[in-house]
Amino acid sequence: MLSEPNATNSDSNKNAPIPSSSSSESLSAGYNRCRVCERTYDGSQHFGIDICRACAAFFRRSVHVKKTFVCRRGANKCRLDTPRKVTCQKCRWVRCLQVGLHTDLVSSGQRSSPSKPECDDETPYESEDSSSTEKDYGDENSTATTICRPKPLQLNIDVDKTHQRVLIHYREFCKNRHIIESEVELRNDQEFNINGKKMNKTTYSRLSEIFKRELPFFHIFLADSFDDYRLAEPAEQKRICAMAYPVIWEIESCYWTYRLLSKEHGIDKALKTVSETMQNIVLHPMHSLIMTEVEFTILLALNIWAPRNHRLNGEAERKAEMTRSKLFDDLHVLYRHEIKMDNYAKRMGDLMCVYTDIQSANISSKVEQILFGGVQQWVEQL
Repeated sequence: MLSEPNATNSDSNKNAPIPSSSSSESLSAGYNRCRVCERTYDGSQHFGIDICRACAAFFRRSVHVKKTFVCRRGANKCRLDTPRKVTCQKCRWVRCLQVGLHTDLVSSGQRSSPSKPECDDETPYESEDSSSTEKDYGDENSTATTICRPKPLQLNIDVDKTHQRVLIHYREFCKNRHIIESEVELRNDQEFNINGKKMNKTTYSRLSEIFKRELPFFHIFLADSFDDYRLAEPAEQKRICAMAYPVIWEIESCYWTYRLLSKEHGIDKALKTVSETMQNIVLHPMHSLIMTEVEFTILLALNIWAPRNHRLNGEAERKAEMTRSKLFDDLHVLYRHEIKMDNYAKRMGDLMCVYTDIQSANISSKVEQILFGGVQQWVEQL
């Protein structure tokens, strides 16, 4: 279940309404900002990410042209939200990569939006020179079918990379959860609106029922993503599953809140969380980092295989260390060779700070009793 931090009301009893992941696909124009140029736009998604048509067209052209951009203005720190329709190509390209766009999205023939024609079909193609500026083609205020949550994309996945295996199976896990969530009864009068986005409220009891039904799919996600989990003894699988389930849910709560609700538009006022530390140490750093889906997936995996979760068992510690090493290697390849960051030390350090804070804060204890009190009984049914 892709849920936001709970809850919207100050009540902490078990019937307090909290945001559900059954968010409507309706977004209001004017509340959304492109994650690349940060201009206000209609809220539609291209390549599964909240970016405007102009930036999607720029990214596609840049991949096709295979140009090397040079920043000649602001030492790779140019602003991209200026009123003029002129932007620095280098800084815009780097920003595209930072928000999660990958060249595979273009080379694999993916459409930038599932409901709109290709941007290049609607915008004139020009041969770009090596100057540091480029005109924005496309009307970022045009009407498009908006999508509240990123749709799974069929990428050219390299299954030899641990994080890519996790990513593709996580997306499948999310698809299954949407089906389950729609099957659990929801009263029609529980819809509300935050920053122009229609969402549905739910109750702790309904959430607990959803989590119980989704646990077998979490088990499948772990088995498909990690060979060490799949080959482990049933008792060890149940231990890992019960340990990771609450923590993963809370990390997801922050991540999807970060994706769905803009920090610039009152997110602190819109949500009342069970644990304020979730916002302070996880949600806010995600906004500052502009965390990508790939980085989020790696963060999930690292928390499953964190050292403290596998101590006192030599074999489990060894396997967890090997998995973490693969994930760190994947991060190096991602930053250095795919995103092509000359110096990624700060970004990787910021990501590790979020990872460390999650481990140190033990944020799952705040909701474990309310929502996951029966998790030990649930795993016995796997």
